[in-house]
Amino acid sequence: MVERSPIAGLHLVSRVQLHAVRTGIIAAEGVFTFRQLLDASAKIASCLLDGANDLQEKRVAFLIPPGFQYVATQWGIWRAGGVAVPLGVSQPQPELEYVINDSDAEIVIAHPDFVEILRPLAAARNAKFLITTETLQAATTTLP
Repeated sequence: MVERSPIAGLHLVSRVQLHAVRTGIIAAEGVFTFRQLLDASAKIASCLLDGANDLQEKRVAFLIPPGFQYVATQWGIWRAGGVAVPLGVSQPQPELEYVINDSDAEIVIAHPDFVEILRPLAAARNAKFLITTETLQAATTTLP
């Protein structure tokens, strides 16, 4: 198997860097440029990697309402080399549990509104549990 850097090989990131000053997302919480999206997703990727070079396609389940944090988290997972497993905000707890277990998620990320629902599900799987407020505060390591 050839070693690869998930971040360097992500075509999406290299394309978006060409348009960094343009509007990337218009959401309920505001208007964001592609640069802001790249910066936020880099923080999330760094938090997920936690010193590793690549998540090596680990499944990362996340429950975040539609908006900037949702997209930044999804991109951060991709940039770290993980497989994004989105969870629906309207899914009942048994369905969330099923998707987390069925996908074999090793990491679970929750928006603060969903911590009480997801923390026990992550604990039952011994999955790493993160909150978006933590991932968006992470220091960025070397990411393009």
